[in-house]
Order: sequence, then structure tokens, then C-alpha cells
Amino acid sequence: GWFVDAAYVGRFARNLPHAINLTQSPYMFTDPASNQSFAQAYDTIRGLLRGGATAATIPNQPFFENQLNGIGPSATQYVLARQASNFTNGNVSTIFLNLGNYRRTLNLQPFNNDQSQVEFMRTYIGSTNYNGALFTVTKRLSRGLFISANYTFSKALDNGLQNQNNAGFYQNSFYPGVEYGPSIFDRRHVFNLNWVYELPAGTGHRLSLGKGLDRVVGGWFVSGIATMWSGVPLVVSDSSGSQTWGDATVLGPSSGAIQTSAVSTGRNAPISGTGYNFFSNGKNAITSFRPVLISADGRSGRANPLTGLPFRNVDLSLSKDTAITERLKAKFAADFFNVLNHPNFANPTQSNLNITNPNTFGTINSSYTPPNRTNSARWIQLSIRLLF
Repeated sequence: GWFVDAAYVGRFARNLPHAINLTQSPYMFTDPASNQSFAQAYDTIRGLLRGGATAATIPNQPFFENQLNGIGPSATQYVLARQASNFTNGNVSTIFLNLGNYRRTLNLQPFNNDQSQVEFMRTYIGSTNYNGALFTVTKRLSRGLFISANYTFSKALDNGLQNQNNAGFYQNSFYPGVEYGPSIFDRRHVFNLNWVYELPAGTGHRLSLGKGLDRVVGGWFVSGIATMWSGVPLVVSDSSGSQTWGDATVLGPSSGAIQTSAVSTGRNAPISGTGYNFFSNGKNAITSFRPVLISADGRSGRANPLTGLPFRNVDLSLSKDTAITERLKAKFAADFFNVLNHPNFANPTQSNLNITNPNTFGTINSSYTPPNRTNSARWIQLSIRLLF
């Protein structure tokens, strides 16, 4: 009575609608005289400023000196006097728009086209991949017991698509591939188990106490559903916290992604918040990340994300069928949702995965509430149903 199934499921979608934003700045532009790109100059200045250097101590960058020749004794210092905070905060687009204004004062062509600031274009170059191994074990009903379990090991990848009917924007219109990584709904492991068991008591069972008592001890069932799954991808970010390559650069781990689901309290907890943290040590974890180097990194942090918190839950039901008359039956049920009262924490918000918020980095603010529930604690429901 046992059945085992194994299957492979593959879904590959190509030519999906996705938009490119013509307002993005050409950060890869290179000064032909020095062969230094804007991205290299930007990374150098930003790294020094974030390391504690003052704007006045930043060495001249050939890209600015040659592309803004004549703007002042030092073009680099001219830009920093007006844009230092945008370098620190990673506001690439804002810097480029202002560079265009500075070049206009020198009768030079801006880097960005003014008309493109309000334009975008739909493309059909989006792609997604899904590969899954599915395993199912089923015991068909016999001796009052039915069991079914299934496990899925899978991986979903895309280049920033939210779903099939959402023609969103590439975060990097010049190189859409920098965002290629796990889908926001990617769960590597999913396991489900459900069962129904009729207790062997009452008329026709091993434990029979006679016609009168069998109405009391017979007709009892125990059933349940156990659900477990691994977490979805989480991206640590910088600046405003959105997963963009420009004004809010996604971070890449400096020494490998921290793959942990630990929840810590006490001395490892953040300075403020609930006292629970995604990392085993939230204060130290923040030092494991750095901003993307737009001159060197081929992928954003989305390509190598963290794995979010897992989910574990068991629901249980105890029920009894009782025949009152030949045509009237009663069914009593006691349903226990999250019977173990096991807490499932919600992932940190994007704000709490932002390195510019060190006091709340990794903070967990709430528990995960399943659909059709108002909270995640144990629920008990009693019911009587009449069938006639």
C-alpha cells in the first residue's frame, strides 16, 4: 500500500517583457586621455570618504580633471565641494546630472541626454529558469491510517522579474545580467506531511467495549498537517535600501555571504529593537558587507543573497463521528493551529538590512503570520457539525 514517486520539473521562460530605463547614467564612460572610467574614479572617492577621509584630502581623479578641464584649479575638488554627500550615499544618477550642468558651463556636451530623463523602453529579453526535484511518498488508507508526504528541492532564477505579468524595470539597463540571481520566491526546500488515523476503538475494532460504550470510544480520528520550508532570498542594501545599482547600491559580501538563521538575544542583539536578530551577532555581521564596486563587480548582491528565516508548523485535529439516528450524525472536532506554539519569525525588513542603519541591522520586528490568521500563536477551535 505504499507508493513512491520521483519527478523532475523544469520551467524555462524566454523573451519575457521587461523595461529598460533610459534615464540611467553611463557610469562606464572612460576618459580617453587617462583611460580612467567614471566608475573607477567614483569607487576610489567613495571608498576614501566612507573610510573617514575628508573631501580636501581626496587626490585628484584624472576622469574629472580631464572631463571638466577649466572648471577650477582642481576639478575633483570642485565636484567634491558640491557632491561629497552623494558619493558617500551612492547617488550615482544625481552626480551624473550635476556633472552635466558643470559641463554646460564649459560649453561641453552633458553625459546624459535631457530628453531621456522621461523615457523608457519595453523590451522582450527577460528570462527565468526553474528546476525542481519532487519526491512523494503515499500510504493509501488501510487499517485506519492514511499518510502522504512530499518534498521539493528546487531553484528559481531570473534577472529581476517580479512575476510573469509584471513588466518591471531592470535595475541596470546597461547590463541586465548584474541582477541575475535567485527569484524573490525561491525556496530551496519545501516539505509537507499530512495524515489521518482512525483510533482502533469501537464497533469492528480491536478495542470494543460493547454497543453502549462503543458510541463513546468509537469514531475518533486524529489528523494533522506538518509544513516546513526554507527561507526566501534576502539582500543587504545601502543608501535608500532599494535593490538598485545606481542611487541605492546593493551590497556584495566582502568575505562570503552569511548564511545563518540564528536568532540572538542579549549582548548580540542590536542597540534598539525587539532583542531578536537575524545574525548570531548583528553588530559584527554588518562589517562583512561592502558596497558594490561599480568598476569591478560583475554582479550585484542580489546574485549572492542571504537565505531568509525558515518556517515550521504543525496543525492537529482531533475529531469524533457519532451516529445519533440512522439519518442524523454529529461530528465533533477540536482543531489546533500551530499546536506546538512554535514561533516563526518574519524576516528583517529591507530597512533593517541596510548598513546605513547599524543600530537596527538584522533586527527582527515581528513573527510570521500565516494566511487567514491574525497572529501566529496557537489557535484552538472547537466545533460541532450535524449531518442529516
